[in-house]
Amino acid sequence: MAPKQVTSSLMQDEHEHEQQQANSNVNLTEPLIINTNTSPNGITETEAPQPGYNDEIADMTYSRRIARSLSWFNWYHPRKYKEKARVSLDDGWAYFEHITLARHFIPPEDRTDGALDRAEPGEWQIPTKLYSVWSTPHHQLGDFGIGIGIYFDTTWWLAFITFFAGCISTYNCYYYYHGDYTTYTIQSESESTSSGQEDLEWFLKGSAVCTDQIWVPCIDCTKSQWDDDGAPDRYAEAEAVSSNQTLVFALHNDCSAAEVANGTINLSTIAFLAISLLFMSRHQRKTEVNFDEDEQTAQDYSIMVDGCPPDALDPDEWKDFFTEVSESKVTMVTIAVDNAPLLKALVAHRKLRRKLQQPEYLKKLRVNLGWKKRLDNDADVREMLDRTEPLMGLDKFFARIGLGDDIRSLYVELIRLNDLIRDLADQDYDATDVFVTFETEAGQRRALQEMSVGQCEIFWNRSTIPRYCKFRGTTVLEVIEPTEPSTIRWFDLSVSNWDRIKGLIISTILSLVTIAGSVAFLMWRVNSGDSFIALYIAAMNVVVPAICKYIVKFEAHPDQGDRSMSLYFKITIFRWINTAVIIFLATPFTHTLSSEKEDLIPHIYTIFLAELISAPLIATIDISGFFKKHVLAPRQSNQDDCNACFRGAPWELAERYTTVTKLLFLCFFYAVLFPLGYFVCSAALFLTYYVDKFCLMRVWEPAAHIGTKVAEMNRALFFPLCILALFIVNSYHYARFPYDNLCATNQTAGLEYAGSYTIYTEGNVNDEYYAEYVTIYANDTAYKYCDQDILSALKFPATSKTQSDDATWMTDDQETLVDIFGWSGFGGVLAILTLKYGVMTWSYLCSCFRGTYEPSGKDMKINFSSLDGISAYVPQIRYYAKENFPLIATNYEDIDLKFMDWEDPDGGYEKWDLRHEIPEDLMKRLKKKRRKYLSIVKHYPLMPSIQRILDREMVRLLEERSDIVSRSGASKSDSSTIKTPKSARSRAYDSP
Repeated sequence: MAPKQVTSSLMQDEHEHEQQQANSNVNLTEPLIINTNTSPNGITETEAPQPGYNDEIADMTYSRRIARSLSWFNWYHPRKYKEKARVSLDDGWAYFEHITLARHFIPPEDRTDGALDRAEPGEWQIPTKLYSVWSTPHHQLGDFGIGIGIYFDTTWWLAFITFFAGCISTYNCYYYYHGDYTTYTIQSESESTSSGQEDLEWFLKGSAVCTDQIWVPCIDCTKSQWDDDGAPDRYAEAEAVSSNQTLVFALHNDCSAAEVANGTINLSTIAFLAISLLFMSRHQRKTEVNFDEDEQTAQDYSIMVDGCPPDALDPDEWKDFFTEVSESKVTMVTIAVDNAPLLKALVAHRKLRRKLQQPEYLKKLRVNLGWKKRLDNDADVREMLDRTEPLMGLDKFFARIGLGDDIRSLYVELIRLNDLIRDLADQDYDATDVFVTFETEAGQRRALQEMSVGQCEIFWNRSTIPRYCKFRGTTVLEVIEPTEPSTIRWFDLSVSNWDRIKGLIISTILSLVTIAGSVAFLMWRVNSGDSFIALYIAAMNVVVPAICKYIVKFEAHPDQGDRSMSLYFKITIFRWINTAVIIFLATPFTHTLSSEKEDLIPHIYTIFLAELISAPLIATIDISGFFKKHVLAPRQSNQDDCNACFRGAPWELAERYTTVTKLLFLCFFYAVLFPLGYFVCSAALFLTYYVDKFCLMRVWEPAAHIGTKVAEMNRALFFPLCILALFIVNSYHYARFPYDNLCATNQTAGLEYAGSYTIYTEGNVNDEYYAEYVTIYANDTAYKYCDQDILSALKFPATSKTQSDDATWMTDDQETLVDIFGWSGFGGVLAILTLKYGVMTWSYLCSCFRGTYEPSGKDMKINFSSLDGISAYVPQIRYYAKENFPLIATNYEDIDLKFMDWEDPDGGYEKWDLRHEIPEDLMKRLKKKRRKYLSIVKHYPLMPSIQRILDREMVRLLEERSDIVSRSGASKSDSSTIKTPKSARSRAYDSP
């Protein structure tokens, strides 16, 4: 088949627009200005405003206002830092409010739709304002990234779902509280009785705590049986009245077993949860599309070639190839190369150079050398090394343990890095991945559709696609839609699959060891009877995820989304085990329905309470951030280090998702025993929503615009498992009632047991603290030991058949419920394995042999070049190097700087250019050789006349959309909302 003819309307009409320019009603040679009136900040379009933030006090955060007041005191901001180093603490706070925290453009007064447009970090030319914690609408959270918006949407939905599930389960709370379930009887010389759970602590009322516990004769019980279960307090002995025979007693939970009505309510609750989660999943898929259409990003216009030919380093070649494939204009091409060792060396050199330029090091340098030398000159650095005396004695010891500085060793390291950079930069690097950005969404979609092939076709380089869709006419490419530019991990793009697998194996082993260690510690504390178990669990839920974040560094991921998925699995497994499973396994089986603080149900409540209070409190206070802003920042010796104290608290979207799933799993796991957990879980989710919203807008560092990978995993894996767990765990809870390991026999106690006894538990004879008063009648039922813990026996599914013929403890209603829940859980396992995951497996197999691309959402008909404030795929180091701004790892002079998603009003972009770490003489030599040692970015801008026409069209669309929304009262969540460019928006705001 012959190659397609390029028919892009923009490319065809460029010459026609130039010819019509003279006859046009509007002079296209003039810059487009809608109104020359001054904007709200007093600056006209033709003025050149000076960089800086003119913040009004009313627009500042309360912390900044307090810091400004305290800065007059020497104890808060010492003069030696304020005067000699000339560090402006207020500039640090301005960095926090304008770079770290998210801001939006101030809308015009005549805008009635309430929509907010997010400003890029560092925006200073157009007035902006911090997002309001309380008045920012729920649907506006998609401005922070689709993944973040879906996270808040999930939390909001689950809070309401669990609340209504709790309302449905109210009958079960009444059932447990009412006297039909339990009658509390105090056995003593003068017997007294009170009905139900009236004497329990308020938080245990409505739970499955059994207050009606009585001592019964057990004809075959032995002390070892109860000792093995960890419940020696439920076994006692006494001497017979008529003989010297030893009588054996055991504590029996004389509460009613589950009734059919009780189980029907649980089935209704599960049905409601399943339907609600299904509707929530569908709603979120639509919300994802709406968020995607509402926020025009580079992802909507771009494709990624994963694993391109190593020698394909010419951007023009890629531009011509995809122009032909897509029949659309290519605007930008980025070619990533496998230069990770060089980038790491440049980053390390920058850190060390900046460290040696600190005033304290320069002071030591002057003491040692007597004059100032240049750190970017090899000869000077070597002279510094020769003239610096080595440390001796205690100074050397303290330097090695980190309590001192060995400047000589720093010079040695700097020389090593210089030599390493010279060697690495003077090498040829292969291309690894290519990012191509089209002028229109239609071009991107056409390219993805034309080049959608199966994985096997890519592996064998055989496909039936046309020749013009094969690179250089022979190579079948893997073309996919990339993630957002801010999520790309440029260091890890070139890592081989084998290295990725090794990293995953190492991190998985370390994670399992960490989880096993924490589990062993908590089991030890539970078995020791420690009363602070809930606090230990809450603390572990904070400490271990931090360890997991460090462990994930061993892995190599091409983007933050993949890294979040890995982190999500590790933290989720730990938190589910740590929060719900450990306490379940560690608590003695027969202590499940007891009310003492070391028993299961009181533990469940304290865990809920700890999660309800501790986690939100720790996040809100932000102790580390408070210390950095108010203690370290005023004492920094330069402005960059001062600003570094205001980067915000680090956080992970994956970790926040696990906080939500942890609460949900805890609630579902114990729903039968603690139905009030639905309400507590709902309250915790509401609190999590608002606390996280506050932290997002006032505490946390900027997050990458992570996509929906974690949300999709929640829908595909977590939610089905939650419903399945409800069936399975409920069946085991119902099957193990009454949790006392006692079965009634056909025998009576007889005259042998008849009488009143003072018995002592745990072998503490004659100790009144352990004394119990028991009265047995001859016709009382005798009991025998039977193992009701069918879960420990690994019997699945839990049904009435798990009872042995000679040991039955279930009532008729109980057997009915156990069979319903047990077989439903078993059927659910088969259904999920065969249907849901079977379909997923089939889809994966199909993707091996054919393309599966399908466009998401509708084409918004907006040109990429018309969008201001949109980022492009410019290689930047964000995650490996913790800097105030990303480090630029490419030649960026030939691209439009509006495609950078940040702006430093003080130092510009040059200050963050990694090429400054390359020696000057080497840089000149590399230019002569045209050595491609950094990733390549090339911009293919539209002709000026075409750009001006597009700007005019965008302003017209803005005005039309504003009029339509004003008349209809639609909100920004409407999928037809147009994200307008910053330049057009600012001009529209100035219009009367």
